[in-house]
Amino acid sequence: MNYLASVVIVAALVAANASAAALEVRETGRASDFPLVAEGRSAAIVHDEQDHAVVALAAGCLADDVERVSGARPRVQHEVATAGARAASPGTRSKR
Repeated sequence: MNYLASVVIVAALVAANASAAALEVRETGRASDFPLVAEGRSAAIVHDEQDHAVVALAAGCLADDVERVSGARPRVQHEVATAGARAASPGTRSKR
């Protein structure tokens, strides 16, 4: 397995303050991490199709980046019900 595929990509869970969220890339995970890729499988990326068009673009770019780093391409979709146990959900705070 190549080194990049073995890198665990993790995003800190966002609590009440989104600006306090941190992003780290490390080789080993912690119990509180949300892995975008673990054991060769990626989390789905779920976004609201009613959100701004830029959200769909960002979801696709995130999927591209995750695949480049890990070799596992996340599904980009609109349905939460079929996302599986782990899903990242980009979006805007409100649609204007």
